[in-house]
Amino acid sequence: MNTKPKPISQTISFSIARVGTAHSYRAGKLLSDIGLYLGQEMVMQYLWQEDNLTQSQLANKIGVQLQTIHKMVRRMERAGLVTKQEDQADRRVSRIQLTPKGRELQTATEDVWAQLEQETLADFTVEEQYILKRLLHKLEVNLWQE
Repeated sequence: MNTKPKPISQTISFSIARVGTAHSYRAGKLLSDIGLYLGQEMVMQYLWQEDNLTQSQLANKIGVQLQTIHKMVRRMERAGLVTKQEDQADRRVSRIQLTPKGRELQTATEDVWAQLEQETLADFTVEEQYILKRLLHKLEVNLWQE
């Protein structure tokens, strides 16, 4: 019996990584057309739902390190998309709020995401989309388990 693992390029994980790279590239291109960097739309999406979140809350919701959020927020502040305020109850905590400019980008960002969804799922049937979504959810659950 041959127990040698198959080459990395023949694994499902390799395919997932390539799809992720292609998706990120396309999303980044579309977002740059409206003045956003990849990942900023995630921060803004959560702030559109609930403004005044802490940086820790944003990091947890998005699934990134707190340091990543610090860098993103700094860049978004420089672009005039968000402001950062010290929490009244705990000065160690910073709360993030959208600016009017950040709020104005919601429709354009949602349009970009709709275009990305359409391009990503071109030629997929409704049933295939449902199955894919279910399988991707299972993958995500598997990968977040420790």
